[in-house]
Amino acid sequence: MPEDGAGSAGPTDGADELAQAQALLERLDELEQRLCEPGAGEVELSLLERSTELVEEAGRLLERLGQVTG
Repeated sequence: MPEDGAGSAGPTDGADELAQAQALLERLDELEQRLCEPGAGEVELSLLERSTELVEEAGRLLERLGQVTG
């Protein structure tokens, strides 16, 4: 994910980061539902890999939000 210049000019209240984090959580919920479906064993590994990527992305967003809100 490219850096968006969290330290760039212009005030921010963290609303963008919160919205992105919420969207990631919704995507993780969708992946969890797919993992619970019958026959999910065949695609389980790829879904778990994608889930891991989303969790890492959410962590980066939360770090940026922490820096913005100080």
